[in-house]
Amino acid sequence: MKVIEEYKNVLRRMIPLTIKGISREELERAMEYSVQKRFQDHQVSVTNNYKKTEVNLKLTELMDFILDHKPILTPYGVMYSRHGAVPNPLSKMIDSFLATRAAFKKEMFKYPKGSEEFNKYNLLQLVAKVDVNAIYGAMGQAQAIFYNLYCAAGITSCGRGSISASITFFESFLENNVKFGSLNEIITFIDNIRNETRTNTDKYFRQIDVSECFRKIIMNCGYLWLPTENEMQIVWNILCNCSQQDINRIYYKNNLFEFCNNEFIQNMLKNMLRSLEAPFLNPNKPPEEIKDQLEVFLEFIKEYVYYGYMIIDKLDRIESMVREAVLITDTDSCIVSFNHWYRYVLENTKDVDMKIKTAKIEVKEQGDDLVVENTGTVEPDYDFYNEVITERMREEKPKEVIPQDGLRHSIINILAYCIGQLILDYMVQYTKHYNSYADGKKCLLIMKNEFLFKALMLTDGKKNYASFQEVQEGNLVPPEAGLAISGLPLDKVNVPKSTSNELKRIIKDRILTVEDIDQVAVLKELAILEKKIFDSLTSGETLYYKPLRIKAANAYKLPMQNEGIKGSIAYNELKRTNEEAINLDSTNTVLIIKTKIDKKTIENIASDDKETYDKMKALLQREEFKNGINSIAIPTDIPVPEWIVPFINYSEIIHNNLNNFPLDSIGIHRFGNKNITYSNILEL
Repeated sequence: MKVIEEYKNVLRRMIPLTIKGISREELERAMEYSVQKRFQDHQVSVTNNYKKTEVNLKLTELMDFILDHKPILTPYGVMYSRHGAVPNPLSKMIDSFLATRAAFKKEMFKYPKGSEEFNKYNLLQLVAKVDVNAIYGAMGQAQAIFYNLYCAAGITSCGRGSISASITFFESFLENNVKFGSLNEIITFIDNIRNETRTNTDKYFRQIDVSECFRKIIMNCGYLWLPTENEMQIVWNILCNCSQQDINRIYYKNNLFEFCNNEFIQNMLKNMLRSLEAPFLNPNKPPEEIKDQLEVFLEFIKEYVYYGYMIIDKLDRIESMVREAVLITDTDSCIVSFNHWYRYVLENTKDVDMKIKTAKIEVKEQGDDLVVENTGTVEPDYDFYNEVITERMREEKPKEVIPQDGLRHSIINILAYCIGQLILDYMVQYTKHYNSYADGKKCLLIMKNEFLFKALMLTDGKKNYASFQEVQEGNLVPPEAGLAISGLPLDKVNVPKSTSNELKRIIKDRILTVEDIDQVAVLKELAILEKKIFDSLTSGETLYYKPLRIKAANAYKLPMQNEGIKGSIAYNELKRTNEEAINLDSTNTVLIIKTKIDKKTIENIASDDKETYDKMKALLQREEFKNGINSIAIPTDIPVPEWIVPFINYSEIIHNNLNNFPLDSIGIHRFGNKNITYSNILEL
């Protein structure tokens, strides 16, 4: 039983540290007794659903098979043949799609973000990405030729496993935030560090006292477990019998900021920042003037701080972990906060003279330099007391390219470069852990530093956030193209373009590009927009009505439950004879006008518009409209018909335009009736 023997090897190294004087014979007898008493060899089965075969064996036999033959493993329990053992046409097809995507992305970055050419190649690279993902989808689709439920589940679990591994790496390295969950984990942690290869001496660094090292370890316990007094005594005994160099290494591991407090590392950071001739913008390509220094810094960080071992129960941990470094995760990405690092280095280098503190950043836009001047501009304001829109002078533009940005980028990218190299190594360790690593074959689990965000606005919704991008893969993003909306319902096809543009502008100018968020200023902006919407509606404009794409009526199983179809039928019944009807036999895009039409409200036009009154009265007799006509659809290319105006539901339309703005994300909570207008400036 090779697994049991490896377990014993760890005990042979660690038990003598906590029980001084124990003989080899005593230790062997104790280990054998413990194994015989506690180990249970379960019966397991392995199924091959291609060959429709099943093998029953003992757990120890399966473990020995895995250690001897090293099949590729997945967190789901699916095993695969080693790379090259059998032909793999799917792998070649995936490689082809990935190469095509890489070519499109390379071409994309030749153009400024937001340009027509950039958008073209961005769409092409996304299509290539969809092609790759479609292969995985086919494996999970029972009618597909590639279908294999085990493969689909295995791929899913590998995706979850790799992103979980990256989360635990970032949390450990940046914040020491992966807590110990048992005494066994502490002992394994110490044993791994004591057995690492060491190439540097500790003469440059502060020598750590045993009690300080002990405190650091105990304070990092807390994952569903806290050590007892007896367990703490065991940890204390182990540390007391470690060498001074062991104590140093154990203390600095996953302890980035304490390690960087050493004067030697402080001077290294200051020298790199002094040496920069221009801001360090591309974290994947360090400037020549600091390249050698950065590699030395990385070498020390890798040896002293980086802990390159897998967390076994990582999938379970990230479900309950209160994260400190990783803000957002997706199936293949992490958005990591470097704010702690930035503030730390900024504070320690505030008196250091360096060129990048005065260097200008030039944003290239179609070959020309974009010059941003700090000039005052007039902007609208809102007077809540008098309920009028006023004007005020804005002293600064919300986004200004200044030397401080260059300093911030440089500080962040020094560590971002190191983390980029370390996460690549960690992913290699991940592949080795699951036996998918192959000598001479490039690791395909590549995590690269893609974006640098100035700020993120998070919401309670999963994958719903807004960000302001400053750098994308080393390319400065023009300020006007920096806003990115992910998941928030501000860019959906059923949101009026005018509303979408205004709400995104508020998020950009008032939330993402300011040092401190002014809640009153945000409310003023919404109040101004509310007033604009009301004035637009009363003037007959269609800028703020919801667009809706509808198919032919017969394409729906229950067409009258579709707002667009029901509203179109109402329009066709109520329109003037000279107005063109909406063709419900084909696909259309319509505008939805919220209305208040019922037996009571139509009495207001009984004497002034007898024709419309009679039509509405007749329509309200139909079963589908007996509770009132709450919305009417109109064609997108006509002004609002006059017969609709008396029934427009201004409050609901304004509410629908503004209700998707994430006020909760900036600490403004909504009260009262959800259908009222948000600033309550209108009396309707």
